[in-house]
Order: sequence, then C-alpha cells, then structure tokens
Amino acid sequence: MARYISFRDFDWVLFVFVLIICGLGVMEIRSATEHTKFAGSHIKQLYWIVGGVRGMFLVSFFNYQVLLERVHWMYIASLGSIDGRVDFRAEISGGPALGKTARRDSTFSLPSGSS
Repeated sequence: MARYISFRDFDWVLFVFVLIICGLGVMEIRSATEHTKFAGSHIKQLYWIVGGVRGMFLVSFFNYQVLLERVHWMYIASLGSIDGRVDFRAEISGGPALGKTARRDSTFSLPSGSS
C-alpha cells in the first residue's frame, strides 16, 4: 500500500504551539542562569530542541499502521532489554542478577557470657 506524505497532513498549529513553549523554556533558562556558572546552558537546550524537531519529523514519516502490526514483537523486545539491563546492572555492581539471589544465613548470634 503506497502512502503519500503531504505537508498539509501535518498538524502545523500544534507544532507552532510546541515551538512557542520551547521558546519560553529557553528564555526562562537564559534568565535564570545569566550570572551564574551555568550561563550559556540555554544554547544546549536549543541544540536539544533542534534535535527533537528533527526526530519528530523523522518519526512522522513512519506508517504507524505497519508498527501496529508488529507491536507484540516490540513488546517482547522491550521485556528482553529490561531483563538484559537488570542482569548487566547486577554484573557491574557485583551483586546477584535478577532471579539469581544469593542465599544468606538468617541466624542471629547471641552475645556470649553471663551478666
């Protein structure tokens, strides 16, 4: 099924509102960090906004109906990535991985001697 993409199909009013909100955020960051050691961090925010807008347009070219047909595989992949992350985190921290709990002795030692 061929899908023709038109710029008329895009929600430009919503996009303008998003840019207005982003602009207000950049102004707030600039005014809040103007005379601090974080001065200039609004430039970093602008880079993230430009990257987000590019990503938004890239994602808008995908046909969501094709994604809906494969959603169960994406769900299984996300569960697998969570399990892998938990195992990897445990390996880094030196603790046991999920499902591989270490058995600890739960007996308490009582002080010896008489009082």
